[in-house]
Amino acid sequence: MMAVPIMSIAAPTPLTVNLGNASSFAVLAGSGISNTGSTTINGDVITNTGGNIGLSPGSAVTGFPPGIVSNGAIHAADALASGAQDALTTAYNDAFGRPVDVDLTGQDLGGLTLTPGVYSFSTSAQLTGTLTLDGLGETDPVFIFKVGATLITASGSDINLINGARYCRTFWQIGSSATLGTTSHFVGHIFALTSITANTGATVQGQLLARNGAVTLDSNTITNGFCGALRVTKVFSASTTPSPVVIRINGQSPKTFNAVNGWTQTWENLPTGNYTITEDNLGLGWTNQILPTTTIPVLDGATATAAITNTYTPSSNGGGSGGDESVQVYPPLINVVKTPEPLALTSGQGSVTYTYKVTNPGTVALSAVSVADDKVSPVNYVSGDVNNDNLLQANETWIYTSKTNLGATTTNTATAIGNANGMSATDIAIVTVVVSGTPTVPPLINVVKTPEPLALTSGQGSVTYTYKVTNPGTAALSEVSVSDDMVSPVNYVSGDVNNDNLLQANETWIYTSKMNLSATTMNTATVKGSANGMTATDVAFATVIVTVTNTVTGGQLPKTSTPLYEVLIIGAVLTLVGDICWRNRKRYE
Repeated sequence: MMAVPIMSIAAPTPLTVNLGNASSFAVLAGSGISNTGSTTINGDVITNTGGNIGLSPGSAVTGFPPGIVSNGAIHAADALASGAQDALTTAYNDAFGRPVDVDLTGQDLGGLTLTPGVYSFSTSAQLTGTLTLDGLGETDPVFIFKVGATLITASGSDINLINGARYCRTFWQIGSSATLGTTSHFVGHIFALTSITANTGATVQGQLLARNGAVTLDSNTITNGFCGALRVTKVFSASTTPSPVVIRINGQSPKTFNAVNGWTQTWENLPTGNYTITEDNLGLGWTNQILPTTTIPVLDGATATAAITNTYTPSSNGGGSGGDESVQVYPPLINVVKTPEPLALTSGQGSVTYTYKVTNPGTVALSAVSVADDKVSPVNYVSGDVNNDNLLQANETWIYTSKTNLGATTTNTATAIGNANGMSATDIAIVTVVVSGTPTVPPLINVVKTPEPLALTSGQGSVTYTYKVTNPGTAALSEVSVSDDMVSPVNYVSGDVNNDNLLQANETWIYTSKMNLSATTMNTATVKGSANGMTATDVAFATVIVTVTNTVTGGQLPKTSTPLYEVLIIGAVLTLVGDICWRNRKRYE
């Protein structure tokens, strides 16, 4: 595997380039603007600005229609276009005058990962493949590219933004002309001294601004909206965590935050303004504090930050009326998908690489995650711990691999384990590699089982189980079935897109079941599917904790040496471990 070059700059992040009166124009040219085909120019849908087309001193704008201008208007040889050209000249000179951090002359931008800074090419620049811009989580990361002559992007090339990098803080100062390849995806504001050409199907998130020459379009999509952002982080100052909770900001869709300490989500593409953060009720005993304040100002292009700290205070009542005390504990869940490469060896003995994708379908982060294989050792961790905290979060996928030589058809079992709240979650995955002169591809199947809710806090209640069944292999599966050792029936809901009764590799079939629980319960789902005369099997375990609240009347609660929540955890661990050991018999049939 080829390593991806990463260039990190120690210098401070540069200041942004002020667009001034040019900010409301998605396209701006000096001599002419022409379009062919179904080009769409978009601005900000909330403020209905940013989608203008401007031309000055020229006046010939052609191809609109069929081109469409949304959230803006066409300004040809008018005062607004002239003022935008003046602002473009100022922005161009500003970018041109920035001191250079890294000289990339002679390098292709494709395959690079760049951090905030000023980059230069003494002559021309080329992008083939994918350029990744890494904002490093900064609140206002800025990227400036200074190109002495031309910028040319290849067909199908792409610019990928990660970790807070934003199109509205990415600037391209071009000493001559820019050409965007067919079906390429470009990000940022182009300031070209001469002309800009966007070939068929190219998309742009940003602006195409040409000082002296023309802008030529062909069935493009250009979007120039606002891009303020608000990043909210959850913090828990308690030994337990609540169920997932909804957080809202005014004028935007709400987001659901999993109960994971440090869980972060970001609202993006926000217009400038003040945003009020609210959190839905977490339940009895939970309080929150929003810092620095409940109302956060968001500026265009910048990322504002806030943190919500949740504190839990167990309820207790004393005196003559009695009372109760409970701390809710949520059980962990884990899933592993195992795939061999190749699935079949048709020429006898050969090497096989196994890949294990481990995810957390639950709500609590998992520690001490491990993967073992009964016939391959070692199994090595590769990647996935995004924030390097050794906790498998619900939004992460950890990758492991192992390698072995096979001389005969072999079935082996992987076991993934993770811990949380004093309990262990286990999942197993079985695959077969066929070693034969006949090219027979064995089937693979996977099921992820999640209960809702994961815990019943007031004794007996109803629980709905959802089963997501997928096919990580290459052979379509027939006779797919799902059963549960403690719930019946398990009903198919959706997922067979083409209604052919075959589970394809690109489909997810959903099943559900429902039951009433009055005690902490672990149950096991089994899924099967067939292909090429073989049957693949997978199982999934899930535990629902039922908290029974005891009330003592006529006096205080009895004092015990062990808190109730610790008793619950210990009992759940014993139940879970014993049941897993008894059921650990997943196999190919």
